[in-house]
Amino acid sequence: IYPVLTLPNEITSRIFIDYLASHGRIRPFMRTAPLLLAQICRPWREIALSTCKLW
Repeated sequence: IYPVLTLPNEITSRIFIDYLASHGRIRPFMRTAPLLLAQICRPWREIALSTCKLW
């Protein structure tokens, strides 16, 4: 198992939000980034889809 998958979902969600916020000046990126994160693996998909602030 990859160590990143052992993080609590809340921490992973916060990382996603902070990452997107740091790239917020790139508008096309903001629209597609949540979809890209959701394609990495099943746990990340579930986290990305359940994190309202990404959408």
